[in-house]
Amino acid sequence: MKKNFNKSGRFIRIILGLILLVLAFTDFFKDDLIENIAVGTGIILLLTALIYFCPLYYFLGIDTYKAGKKPKMY
Repeated sequence: MKKNFNKSGRFIRIILGLILLVLAFTDFFKDDLIENIAVGTGIILLLTALIYFCPLYYFLGIDTYKAGKKPKMY
């Protein structure tokens, strides 16, 4: 799989995934359905951050990963 998002996207996915998992496991959500959705979303966010690949980005044709491009220093 080709990487399709950058490091800042990875950082955001890790933070949001961890927040959702912590909230779900500390019984923040009163409804079981919402809690299960939060756990599933948190796991998906962490997995996509781990492999730098988002299937939704792939189907939408979005690619924010700039391999080999470094900023020019003048």
